[in-house]
Amino acid sequence: MDYCKTTREKLLARSEMPIINTLEDFANKLLVSETILRKISLHSYTYYKEFYIPKKSSNNMRKIIAPKYTLKVIQAWILRNILEKVKLHESAMAYRKGTEFGIKRNASIHKEKQYIMKADFKDFFSSIPRAKIFLCLMNLDIL
Repeated sequence: MDYCKTTREKLLARSEMPIINTLEDFANKLLVSETILRKISLHSYTYYKEFYIPKKSSNNMRKIIAPKYTLKVIQAWILRNILEKVKLHESAMAYRKGTEFGIKRNASIHKEKQYIMKADFKDFFSSIPRAKIFLCLMNLDIL
């Protein structure tokens, strides 16, 4: 085992994160077959359902693309076992637990500001290439 791999695995263990080096490792952690993971990876579009909800600010409809059950279970595992253990910047408010974070706290920080920018990115998640996701997962801040 080389030095970098050993160091990475020690850091992951210290952060109580799973050590996943292969698709087989990942499948074993999820308790699903490698075949299912390959199918999801190669045909991810079939593991989502599409529906529409009304927008609050207009009479238009907002398209929602939500994961189907199998993918949702895998995503929940990744969230609990990996993403929730990543150190976040102190200014990050979204997707954090606790009363010191969230919408109210974020609003209180910005309430006296002269300008506030609100943005809604169209097709944000589907525009992120797989390679970027892989790089982000390989470079998580686990120190």
